[in-house]
Amino acid sequence: MFLAFMTSALTSAWLLTAAPVFVTVELLGFTVRSDGEKVTVTRVKRGSVAARVGLEPGMRIERIDAPRRRFARGPIAKLSQVDLHDALIPTWDERLLLQVWADTADHGAARTVEIMGVDTG
Repeated sequence: MFLAFMTSALTSAWLLTAAPVFVTVELLGFTVRSDGEKVTVTRVKRGSVAARVGLEPGMRIERIDAPRRRFARGPIAKLSQVDLHDALIPTWDERLLLQVWADTADHGAARTVEIMGVDTG
């Protein structure tokens, strides 16, 4: 009985602990990692749209201000892999507006990164 209870408790705890997910936005040239608490840029392809607007590895995405997606209204770190991917892709006439936190040598700085959906080349 006790063993069954402990197994059930451990299984429940394991299921509630989200494994990190990676999302790559090929069209814009960047990858993020979400661990359930924060979303961090892990890779930016050299010469990509994301690189040209100043997105850098290590930046933490605090929120997505645009485009507005009904399914992405809560904290972005809580989104599923599919929803996070879809929230980070603007259509051709939308802009992707990210509020990011960038750690610098002596402090951190908040900034806005804007990518136009039509700016893919």
